[in-house]
Amino acid sequence: MILFASSLSHLLFAALVVAPADRLSMADRLFGRGDFAAAKREYLALKGVSGVDEADVLYRLVASSEGLKDLAETRKQADQFLSRFASHSLAGRVRLMKALAGNDAQKKEELSDFIRDAADTSLRAEAMFHLARLTSDAALYERCRKLDPKGRYAPYASFKFASFCIADKDPAVRRKGLAELMEIVYGKDPALAKDALYLAAVHSYREGRYGESVALLKRYMKLHPGDSRIVEVNRLASLSELMAGRYSQALSFCTDDNDETLLFVKAMANDNLGEKAAASKAAKEYIEKFPQGANLQSINLLIARTEFDEAVKTKDTAKILESSRRAALLPGSGAADKLRYAWALEAAGKIQEAEESYAAVSRDFPGSHDAAEATYRRAMSLLRREKWQAAELSLAEALSTGKLTNERKALALYWRGVSSVRSGHSEKGIEYLKEAVKTSLPLDEAREARLMIADADFNAGRTLEAKKEYSLLIREGALVRMSAAKTLAVGRILEGEDAKLCAQSLIKSDSPQWRQAGFALLGEIEDGEGAFGAAIYSYTKAMEEPCVTESLAKVALRLGVLEVRGGDSKKAEKALKKAIELNAANGEARAEAYLTLARASLMRNDVESARAYATVVTALFDKTKFAAEAEKILKENSEER
Repeated sequence: MILFASSLSHLLFAALVVAPADRLSMADRLFGRGDFAAAKREYLALKGVSGVDEADVLYRLVASSEGLKDLAETRKQADQFLSRFASHSLAGRVRLMKALAGNDAQKKEELSDFIRDAADTSLRAEAMFHLARLTSDAALYERCRKLDPKGRYAPYASFKFASFCIADKDPAVRRKGLAELMEIVYGKDPALAKDALYLAAVHSYREGRYGESVALLKRYMKLHPGDSRIVEVNRLASLSELMAGRYSQALSFCTDDNDETLLFVKAMANDNLGEKAAASKAAKEYIEKFPQGANLQSINLLIARTEFDEAVKTKDTAKILESSRRAALLPGSGAADKLRYAWALEAAGKIQEAEESYAAVSRDFPGSHDAAEATYRRAMSLLRREKWQAAELSLAEALSTGKLTNERKALALYWRGVSSVRSGHSEKGIEYLKEAVKTSLPLDEAREARLMIADADFNAGRTLEAKKEYSLLIREGALVRMSAAKTLAVGRILEGEDAKLCAQSLIKSDSPQWRQAGFALLGEIEDGEGAFGAAIYSYTKAMEEPCVTESLAKVALRLGVLEVRGGDSKKAEKALKKAIELNAANGEARAEAYLTLARASLMRNDVESARAYATVVTALFDKTKFAAEAEKILKENSEER
């Protein structure tokens, strides 16, 4: 038998003596090595030869034409296969190959038909992927990966879907996209993981999450030190650190003074670190090397602001005003410089002028982020002057621009809610606060907003909702932001451990009045729980404070009652006498105190005192619920006995 040779001429000769099945295997080896033209010639030679499956040969011809990127031939041979073997197990794959060899219109139509009627799940998922890529349809990418989550195209579909999500206008969708990318980063496909890591880092930077972007970029540098993207990754890392305010870290990336971005970062970072000489040197070097640089305006502004920074450093108000005014008038200066001038006016106590300057920025730079910021700052100035209605209008204007950063938008909604409530429009204000807490509101403002919402619920009779929110807030640490009066009010509404947290917060106060209120509240809670020993201790601590608050009258009475129950008649008598004194206007409380004194007297067999106290109850408080027991004491302890 003639041996198989590597040359095609020998292969064709071998066809004379090699069995068709073996020749097909040899052709498959050519195909596997990527020699599609040679493989195709062999498949053509085997077409119609007995001993080999004709459907298999026709399928291989389609695949060879596809490998040769001969689109017309691929579609032609696919039609031949499908006309003869429409129900063959390979028919689905051939249909898909034909569709992918068509023009865009043919692809769109044929892939759509394939997705609707094909039976093979993996092939349908593959068709979805290609159609999604053709139409830029994020939903199709998601359908693809859900249809065949373990399939060949699932990781790529997930990556493409995440890429679409992070470009969405909805922050929630963008967050979902980032989460998808991070799953890929820690997935099993190293190539996709690398691309996902880079994309996640870029997305975090664009979203203003600079700390997150730096962490991702550093991971990229560690895993892919020789990658073609490494220069851009280094630039982005330096910018991220700069924008995050980590100026020393930003400088650590500035290793090439011939790189425009890194030289810009070097100047800006040194300036923010107070290294004015180094900043000035880098800025001048930038202007020399990159006279048309993308960051030229920022560099010019940096140099112009030097005097302003020096004036701020020395706290020279006059120089601050003068230097900021000059910077604002500098050719090429923009809204940011005028904002600094307005700030300087506000810091100098020239509030009216500052508000006018903020208004000028809003007017002169309409539709800009700086204009929105100026409107917001003017609103904050009005808030500090308690001009609630004017502040609300200004905040509404700032929000309507759509140019506020996410952080500013959240704060603007919060302060709009506060100003609405303060100006008497509580219902509207609460709606703004509810909207604010759904945003990226800072923790302190978020807690304050939730407190105001809970207050509104409580005042409107929605007690359960209010108590639930108060409880959550307290467990989250909101007590540090609550006034003592608010803490006491909330503590009286809540129960159990939540109420105890309020009481304990008051006990830590520097004010004896609030400490007394805290001990009183804690004692009341423990009393209600049946922890009488603990309640006695708390009530006693309340009595020891050098003040008299409205809660002390009740505290003294309950302490006396509990001391009697505990068997200490002397302590009981002391507390009850104080209760009588403090409850001068409360007959019911005095009646209970006298009756309890009678009980205490009986405990130490002082019948005479017991009768005396009981007589006071029957004589002065005969209409109270305590009169009957007093009568009983008198009857059971008559003078004759």
